[in-house]
Amino acid sequence: MKKLIFLFLFLSFLVALFFSFFSFNKIAGTAMEPSLKSGTNALFWKWGHNPKRGDIVLYTPKDQTKQDNPNVFMMDYIGRVVGLPTESVRIENGNLYIDNNVEKYRVEEEYLSPDTKTKAYEEGKWFKIGEFEYLILTDKRESIINIPLRITYRDNIKGTLLYKF
Repeated sequence: MKKLIFLFLFLSFLVALFFSFFSFNKIAGTAMEPSLKSGTNALFWKWGHNPKRGDIVLYTPKDQTKQDNPNVFMMDYIGRVVGLPTESVRIENGNLYIDNNVEKYRVEEEYLSPDTKTKAYEEGKWFKIGEFEYLILTDKRESIINIPLRITYRDNIKGTLLYKF
């Protein structure tokens, strides 16, 4: 009986340890197609949130945090990091451009469908990303993007995609 209790406690500890490092999510919706289809299972790494450009992340939008609006139900979203801290970004003629304070260049987004054209409310205008912020967009870009609303705090990023199945 003591061995059974010990085994139960040990397995409970392992499960708790697993979920403190990983988040298991089922993708709902088509916002990340073609990369992630609705119904896909995804495993996210929850520690060390310094994502790179192109990483798929689990996050809470800036305007849906408890600190910004205590009456909002917090919901996690999935998106792709396209702009990094301290960069400036703009969308023009269906393309995303980056100014990383060293050079200006067009971002090659090979993960998008070939016919995808990114559109912004303010075409051609540069937007500065803060020191602890990221620009996160979905892969399916059917609507016009309001860049300032898509910039989110690093602390709102809850995980980086590790594996999809």
